[in-house]
Amino acid sequence: MKKESAPTFYSKDRWQNWLTRIGEENLDPESEDFARLYFNLQNDTTIAIAKIITAAEDGHLDEEEALDKLEFINDIVLAEPEFDAENKLLLLDSVQTSLVPVFYAAEEYLIGGAVEEQPLADNISDAVAAAANKDEDTSLAYLVQAGTQIINGTEFGGSDIEELDSWLVSEWLNGLDSLQDAFDDPEVNNFATTADQRDSEIATGEPYKDSDTESAANAAIETVPSNGDQAKERAIDARTRGEQAEANGRYQQAIDAYEEAISNFEQAITAVDVDAKKQLQDKFTETRTLLEAVTATRDKRDSVATTLQTAERNFKEAIARYAADSQTVARIRFRQARDAFEEAQQTIAKSDKELLAQPIEIDSEQEATLSSMAIEDFDLLDESTIETLSAVDIESVSELEANKDGITPAVVTDLQQTNEINAKEATLLTLLSWWHANDIYEFSSEEWISHRKEQADYGFNHFT
Repeated sequence: MKKESAPTFYSKDRWQNWLTRIGEENLDPESEDFARLYFNLQNDTTIAIAKIITAAEDGHLDEEEALDKLEFINDIVLAEPEFDAENKLLLLDSVQTSLVPVFYAAEEYLIGGAVEEQPLADNISDAVAAAANKDEDTSLAYLVQAGTQIINGTEFGGSDIEELDSWLVSEWLNGLDSLQDAFDDPEVNNFATTADQRDSEIATGEPYKDSDTESAANAAIETVPSNGDQAKERAIDARTRGEQAEANGRYQQAIDAYEEAISNFEQAITAVDVDAKKQLQDKFTETRTLLEAVTATRDKRDSVATTLQTAERNFKEAIARYAADSQTVARIRFRQARDAFEEAQQTIAKSDKELLAQPIEIDSEQEATLSSMAIEDFDLLDESTIETLSAVDIESVSELEANKDGITPAVVTDLQQTNEINAKEATLLTLLSWWHANDIYEFSSEEWISHRKEQADYGFNHFT
C-alpha cells in the first residue's frame, strides 16, 4: 500500500514532537502529569482518525485514500519506541495498546460500516468475559465491533465500566472511550462543518486560511506544529473544554481541564518568542483565575453534598426508628435531618453559582433499616387498619405512594377523615411513604431539598 504523507491529518514530525517531549519529561507513573500526557497522546491520534472518517463520510476521500491515510498514521504511532527508561516505555506501550482496537475499528468501518450483530453493551460484556477466559483475540474482536458502533454514533459509557482484572482490556476500552470523545471534539466538528477549509486542505496538503474570518484561520490545522504551538493548541482546547464543563455545572471536569490548560500554557510560554509570551502569560493568568473560582464552587458543592448525605441518612434512620417504636431517637434524628437540610438550603442560596446545575447523588446507606416491608408486620398498626389497607391493595411499604406536593399521602388523609386510623397510625404510614430502598438518592433542585426539610419537620413534630 502506498505510503504517502498525510499532512492534513497527522505527520511523522507531529509524533516526533510527542516523543521529544516524553524524552524530556521526568515521568512518574503515579502522577497526574503522567496520566495527562497519556490522554493527550491518545486523544491527538484518535482526533486524527476521526477526521479521516469524517472526510470519507462526506465524500472528500474515497475508501482507498482514507485507508491509506489511516495506515500511514498507524505505521507512525504504533512503531516500536526507542526509549530505555521503563517509565517512558510504560507510557508509550499503554498509549499504543489502547489504540489497537481504534485502528482496527476505523479500518472495519471504512470498509463495511458499523457491525451491528448485537448491541454495543453486549459486545463490551462479551469482550470482558472472553478476556476473563484468557481469550484475548476474541475479546479484541468484540471491541472492534463495538468501535464501529461508536463511530456510527452509539453512545459508549466508558467511565461507567468497573475496574477490570485484565490490563489489556482496560487499555483497549480506554482507546474506545477516547475514540468517542474524538467525535465530540470541537476540532473534529469544525473540520466536518467547514467545507472550504476541508476541501482546500485535502486538495493541497496545506492549512486553509481565510483572511475574512479569524475563526477559519484558528481552525486551520498546522502541518508540522512546533512544541510551543502544540502546547498552545492543547492549552486553548483544554480551556475551552473547561469553560464548557463549567457552564454545564460539571465543576470537577472544569477543574481538570483548566489544570491541563495551565500546564500547557506554561510549556508554551517557555517555547515561544518574546512577542508571543505576553499574550500567553495573560491567558495563563486568566485561566488560573478561572481555576480558582471554579474550585471554590466545586468545594461549595461538595460541602452541600456532604451535608445532604448526613441529612438523608438521619432522615432514613428516623423513619426506621419510629417504625420500631423508638420515638426518642427518631425525634432526634428528624431534628438533625431538618437542620442539615436547612443548612444545605442556605449554602445554595448564598452561592453566586448554580450548585445544582447537575443533580447531587448521595449515599444514604445507614445501619438502621426497616425490619420488614410488609405492612402486617408493623406492631404500631391495628389489625383493622392492616385489613383496611389490604382492601385498597396496600400490603407493602413500597405500595404506599408519597404525596409529592404535600406531606400526607392521599390514602392516609382519606382514612383519617373516616376515622379508620388513629393519629399515630397516620404518622407512621406517612413516614413509611417516604421510605426508599435505594442507598443512592438524588437531589436535583432546591425545591426538593425544601420539601425534604418539611418532611423532616413533620416527623420531628408528630410524636405522641
